[in-house]
Amino acid sequence: MLAFDEMYNLMPVTQDALEEMQTNGKHKDLEPFFEVLPSAKFYPLGDLHHLGPRLRRDQEDRWQGRRRRPEAGPGDLQKKAETAAAEAKQRPLP
Repeated sequence: MLAFDEMYNLMPVTQDALEEMQTNGKHKDLEPFFEVLPSAKFYPLGDLHHLGPRLRRDQEDRWQGRRRRPEAGPGDLQKKAETAAAEAKQRPLP
C-alpha cells in the first residue's frame, strides 16, 4: 500500500498509510508533520466558505466560464488561434 506513496513522494492520505509511515522507520524526516497532522484542518474541496467574498465570487466565475475582469483571462488568444488555423487552411500546399 505504501509503495505507491513512496514512489511518488506523496503524503499519507489514509490512516493505514499514516500508521505505516510512522512505524516503519523510513520517514524520520516527516515526524514533525506527523505530530501536527491530527490537529490539522483541511478545507473541503469545492467549499468556498473559507474564502473571502471576492475570492469566492472569482472562483465561482471561473467555474462558470465568466470573466468580470478582462485582465484575468487569456485575452484574445483563442481568436488568434482560430484566425491562424483558418489562414493555414486557405494557403496552398507547396
